[in-house]
Amino acid sequence: MVEITLPIVLQIIQTVSISVGIFYYLFIMRNVQKSRQRENLFLRIQIFNKEYSMAARDILAQEWGSTMEDFRSHSLESQVNFEFVQHKYNTVGLLLKEKMIDPNVLYQIKGPRRIMMVWEMIEQIIQDYRELYNEPRFLEPFEYLYNETKKRFPDTITRPRAHAK
Repeated sequence: MVEITLPIVLQIIQTVSISVGIFYYLFIMRNVQKSRQRENLFLRIQIFNKEYSMAARDILAQEWGSTMEDFRSHSLESQVNFEFVQHKYNTVGLLLKEKMIDPNVLYQIKGPRRIMMVWEMIEQIIQDYRELYNEPRFLEPFEYLYNETKKRFPDTITRPRAHAK
């Protein structure tokens, strides 16, 4: 029979303690690294700056139609604003899809209405672009962002209600 003595018990406890400490340290370091990456990426996209606001106001004030021809009928500045805004949302959608941004934080910073409103406004043009250029995955992260937002906030109204007179 194996005789367990006090020094053996202490050595086992010490080994287990060191192992738990190492695993805890690795776990914390991994979470810190992910948090820093997320913050870094989120700061880089700077979706809520003045340039974004100006571009978003421009595109939301217009009727975009449903085809690439409709898109091309707008001024070059409006086309660039359109692409700028869709790129921002595409980036946010990618961060959400890759779990690099917490959806709760995202929706506290940027309300769901604007996300859904922009996608619904440009969806037909994006579909036309996908077919015309045979790029079925074009702006897929933005579409993912829209679908996730719609799931979380199904009752959000994206178009104003008509006022009763």
